[in-house]
Formats: sequence, C-alpha cells, structure tokens
Amino acid sequence: MPFYACKARDPSGKLVTERLEVASSKEAADILERRGLLPISIQAEMSAAAQGRRGFFEKPPPVQEFALVTRQLATLVRAGIVVHNALDMVATQCRHKSLKKALFEVTQDVTRGTTLAKAMERHPAVFNDPYIRSIEAGQMGGRLDSVLTRLATFMETAMKRRRGVKAALRYPTIVMVVFTLAFFFLVRFVVQNFVSLFARFQGDLPMPTKVLLASHKAITEYAWLTLLVLGALAFAVWIFLQIPDGRRIWDRLKLEIPVMG
Repeated sequence: MPFYACKARDPSGKLVTERLEVASSKEAADILERRGLLPISIQAEMSAAAQGRRGFFEKPPPVQEFALVTRQLATLVRAGIVVHNALDMVATQCRHKSLKKALFEVTQDVTRGTTLAKAMERHPAVFNDPYIRSIEAGQMGGRLDSVLTRLATFMETAMKRRRGVKAALRYPTIVMVVFTLAFFFLVRFVVQNFVSLFARFQGDLPMPTKVLLASHKAITEYAWLTLLVLGALAFAVWIFLQIPDGRRIWDRLKLEIPVMG
C-alpha cells in the first residue's frame, strides 16, 4: 500500500506529522480523526522507483491520444456519469499502453476515495503538474467538466500549432540534411585529391582551407574517434535535455534564434 505524509493539529492546536501506510487518503483522514486530530494536509508519497523512472525511462503519451482521452472524459462527466465510472470507460477504450495503465490505476484510487487530482499525482510521467492543478481546481469549484473541456481544447490547439511548425521546418530540414551529406562527400572523396597539392605549398593556407583539411583528416584517419566524440556529445545533450533546468535553458535558446525563434 502507498504511504501518505499527513499533517494535523491536536485539540491544543499543536502541529502533528504522521506517515501512514494506508489504501487511500480518506482512510488516512479517518485514522487521524479517530485519534482526535484535525487533518490539514494528506499527501501521497512517490516511491523511489517511480521517481527514478520519471523523465528518463517513461515518456508522456502522445498529445493526440491524451487530448482524445480528456475530451471523452469531459463528455462523460458532463453527461452526469460518476467520475470513476467515466474513467473506467475511457481507460477501456484507450489504445496507448502506459496511458491505459495509468487510467486504470487512477480509477482504482478514485473508487477507494482518493480525489482525482491526488490519484493523478502518482503518475507524474503521464499527467504533468499544470494538468493536475487544473483538475484539482475544477473539482474544488464543481466545474470539472468545463475544466476538462478547456484542457482538451488547449491540447488540440497546441497540437495543430506543432504540426504547423513541423510543416514549416520540413523544407529547411531537408536542405540541411542534403547540405550535410554533400559536405561529407566533398571532404571524404574530393578533398583528398588536393591534399598532396596543398602539402607542396610553402605559404600559409587560408583558414577555411585549414578547416577543410582538418575535417578530411578527422573523417579519414580518425573516423572511430570522431564517431566516439560525436556519440558522447549527443548522449550528453540528451541527458541535459532530460533535466527540467536543461530543457528550460534549451527552450529559451530556441526562442532567441533569429527568425526561427
């Protein structure tokens, strides 16, 4: 069973902290009340295994699938269906494996008495914090169906914009790929015909020529080392982008790129 970090006050007003292993937050609140304590905060603790998976080994579901699930859930809640029944119906129809599994687990937690937002907090790789906070606000205000509809609309709009950006960048991407392949072919097969010619020059070569010769040497004589360095660099960048601060820095740099930003 999951652990809950609980804060409560005794009859004298003194703050009491407890760590309880129970099935739901409702059960934890009942235990505190039986002890004569007034619950203030009951937070589900994330296991160490779940923390280790977050961001590195689990990927969020596709926006298209997530938006569809949110839209379906909003429709069912607006129709008056109880939340846990609506979740079960949506989870049954969901096709994405990790999202389907998370929805079934959220359904079980909600059935036991946990709020929808608290149940979603146990799946940080699927439900991000702004999504959870919106759900929490919708439940507290009694407008869960309206909040779900707005979330679905927001995700659908973001998805359309992302597709537009990808379409706009398709041609520049193709040009860059062709340019890279042409540069590799030039350095690998053409420059070698001029290496001996340049070697006979007594004068100092221009900097662009030196860079071209160095590139040729790196590709032909140190190919394995070049691949190793490029692979290590790519892996380091990937690790950096998995860190929230790293992703934030990268997004800021992208916005500052002239024209494209």
